[in-house]
Amino acid sequence: MKCPTCYLTEGPLGFALILLAAVVVIRAAVGGGVAPTPPMFDTSVTFDEAMAASAQTGKPVFAFVTADWCGPCQVFKRGALAEPRVVERVREATVPVYIDADAHPDLVQRLGVSGFPSVLLLRDGRVVDARTGVMSAPGLLAWLDGGVEPR
Repeated sequence: MKCPTCYLTEGPLGFALILLAAVVVIRAAVGGGVAPTPPMFDTSVTFDEAMAASAQTGKPVFAFVTADWCGPCQVFKRGALAEPRVVERVREATVPVYIDADAHPDLVQRLGVSGFPSVLLLRDGRVVDARTGVMSAPGLLAWLDGGVEPR
């Protein structure tokens, strides 16, 4: 005789319940839902506007390429990109721009982004350095310090 709840883990219904449980666990692990936009980004600033500001100030563009459906992106936004010292460093040393991959797929392709989350440093319209994946605040600061030196 089968246990009374075994039918919950068998067949299509069981698969659906296991899949639903996995989604719930994953959403809980990444903090649930879409993370807020990190404070250094003004989402009304376009990529072209950031490039123009970069040309005017001499600061590199710090581009963050993300997607709402990307779990690691949400972890990165809640983690290193929300750290006050990262926010301060990005604001003082770069021209930050937030790129939603779903809204700007042509730009993502043009920049050569192949994974999410991605951060890129651009000078004179060219990508000079890029990283893909979640980074810690100290790792992100070290990366920034290596790439945002004055010309």
